Amino acid sequence: MKDFKKKVLYLSLPGFVDSDFPLVKSMQEMGIDITYVIDVIPSSCKSTLFEIENLPTKIGLHPASDFKELMIFNGYLNLEKVYFLTRQNNRRIGLDGLKAVIKLNKFIVNNKFDIIHTTYPFWYLDCLLYR
Repeated sequence: MKDFKKKVLYLSLPGFVDSDFPLVKSMQEMGIDITYVIDVIPSSCKSTLFEIENLPTKIGLHPASDFKELMIFNGYLNLEKVYFLTRQNNRRIGLDGLKAVIKLNKFIVNNKFDIIHTTYPFWYLDCLLYR
């Protein structure tokens, strides 16, 4: 039987990182090509595992290496495959939300993910990710 290697995108929220990190780590150790994206808004910069002091003002995807608060996990997870999707305000709808969804959509298309797993239901503009 052929080995079918799938590319997985794992979308989550800061409130789930304490359970996501061990799962993502296990999947990385199993050789699964997994990319982990944490959807962060200014009011959700604190979680059980990290507290981001300065969220980037630029809307879009930022590698985990841009956040000094995450460097403590560098030996635990492959942070090259961890990103933060950021917005400038707490509203998930509106221009900021639309820009973030468009950037995420481009990221998905450019990386040709086979599987997209999310820990939250899509909100309004997130439904644009459906094809």
